[in-house]
Amino acid sequence: MLDLSSPFFDPLRRAIERVPIDPLPDADALQRALGERIAPLAFEAQLGRRGRRAVDADALYEVRIAKHGRIPTRANVHDLMNALVWATFPQSKRVLAERQYTALVAQVGEHPRRLPNARTRERDVLAMIDEGGVIFAEDAAIVFGHAILEHLATREAAVRGFPIRLTTSPRDVDAALAEALTVLDPATPRASVRVTRTSASIDAD
Repeated sequence: MLDLSSPFFDPLRRAIERVPIDPLPDADALQRALGERIAPLAFEAQLGRRGRRAVDADALYEVRIAKHGRIPTRANVHDLMNALVWATFPQSKRVLAERQYTALVAQVGEHPRRLPNARTRERDVLAMIDEGGVIFAEDAAIVFGHAILEHLATREAAVRGFPIRLTTSPRDVDAALAEALTVLDPATPRASVRVTRTSASIDAD
């Protein structure tokens, strides 16, 4: 059973209240519950696994979102958390997805036959934000990364995240984060964040 009592789930409550979580929802259930929040994008069942050998470029996660407007989704906790973040911060997630696609194409081209063994620094930073981003706006800490949310819903131990500082009200986070992600320089050194179920603290830069 998921534990969504952590205050870090509070920004996602409106989305959480609309989603049946037992059993875990598949892409169709998430689309029915949250589709209007992410339109014109839509959740779809994941087409297949990504591999480093023969690659179907059209099935890659970044390509499905950027070129086809579809978010590949499985019926598991990780993708449920991702869907909740999409529904809560749709502008930011879309900007992030576009940058992930652009960075992917810059590394491997539009029609890769194989994927490299490692991502570029830009792709790595964008992935860290997607999975582990923690927004600091005024005095509030808001978890954006869906992997951290998965951890908070299923485990007790602390986890590390990627800090993003915004000079905005916590009420205006989506638009401000989307703008920040548009101009983000992945070469900028970053501290890390320690997140527990009730607190988030930035390590020294």
